[in-house]
Amino acid sequence: MSGHSKWSQIKRQKGTADAKRGQLFTKLTREIIIAARQGGTSPEANFRLRLAIQKARDSNMPLENIERAIKRVVVLRVQLAWWSLLLRGMVLTEWR
Repeated sequence: MSGHSKWSQIKRQKGTADAKRGQLFTKLTREIIIAARQGGTSPEANFRLRLAIQKARDSNMPLENIERAIKRVVVLRVQLAWWSLLLRGMVLTEWR
């Protein structure tokens, strides 16, 4: 039986399962980012973020991925603040 192996079947099944899991993790990450942007990065103070984290944990999403999603919001806020200060400074120096 040339061309038949158990590994090829496992590989195909694992590939489809991993693709579905990746799509789910992407959806949950997006949900966490949106919740953190709207109500802050503290799960104690942000009910929507707490629910998003709970849903992610129920789907066996690694804690590292959850923390990375929240950290992404913090970094974006810092970058946005820096750019707004930079642009404000450029506008002020041009109008003097």
